Amino acid sequence: MREVCIVIPNWNGWKDTIECLNSLVKIEDKEKMMVIVVDNASTNESVDKLKIWAKDNLELGEFLFFKEENTSPSTKEASVVLIEKEENNGFAGAVNAGLKYGLEHQSCEYYWILNNDTIVDKYALSELLKFAKGKEDLGVLGNTIVEYFDPSIIQCAGGCYYNKYLTINHAYLHGEKVSSIQEHKQKKKFDYIHGASMFIPKKVLKQVGYLNEEYFLYYEELDLVERVKKLNLSLYWCKESIIQHKGGGSAGTKSAANPKKSALSEYYSNLSALKYTRRYYPLQFPLVAINRFFLKVALFVIKKEWGLFRVLWSSYFNFFTRKGNRGYQ
Repeated sequence: MREVCIVIPNWNGWKDTIECLNSLVKIEDKEKMMVIVVDNASTNESVDKLKIWAKDNLELGEFLFFKEENTSPSTKEASVVLIEKEENNGFAGAVNAGLKYGLEHQSCEYYWILNNDTIVDKYALSELLKFAKGKEDLGVLGNTIVEYFDPSIIQCAGGCYYNKYLTINHAYLHGEKVSSIQEHKQKKKFDYIHGASMFIPKKVLKQVGYLNEEYFLYYEELDLVERVKKLNLSLYWCKESIIQHKGGGSAGTKSAANPKKSALSEYYSNLSALKYTRRYYPLQFPLVAINRFFLKVALFVIKKEWGLFRVLWSSYFNFFTRKGNRGYQ
């Protein structure tokens, strides 16, 4: 019986996605999972490359492909599903397409939202299942995320802490050695689980709903957790479950391999921070908006990232003129 539905969004990143899928083929308890890859209207050959991979790698079971605008076929036999979206409506939109298919056509008890630029350890899934079972107050479960380019270094141990006044976050145990992980435990409640890997019970998803598509990129996980916390559920870290994460990907977020932040990433991080703060901390919003703007200006000067000044201004202008959802120009 399949217990876990893994949802992987893809946008022009077929090489990363295939590397992720290849790691899933090798994991323990793979008979307990199904995989849904959602292509977010890629502008390259992603869909064709993913189709070829699926047809050549039938170890996971039957393959199913369909376009989102068509009526989704009801088949419980498929173990790998590829959904092609007609329009790119952000990370949340891609994930939601996968979650919707899974909830409507599958009977999995857990949903694992996984970034396409991750590599899954052989025992990652079995450890998550072992940890999750019996946790009645489980809201969202994170695992140990290590650096892809140096797996001896922790990128995030489960979750992150968020300063709502400065709109900055800190990943738990970031930069620590993996060898020291057994010495640590979750000392206080996380503010949210790292968005590269979120393991969520079906019953929780049915209560809180899908990811909020108001965020095109970033802050989807914070918004989700705000709703989870209202149910008095907890955020946990399964330290024995390990994945590698490249970071950055198509949006150009800073990572070990990509030290410079792209304009696209900067634009949506600003826009989403403003949207999130206005929604959940309206009284603090004026102060937060001002703080973020001038902190960003200071950072750009220090790092000599002159090209990002225009992006910062554009994100604020579009937010306050209600044009933010039209995308970065």
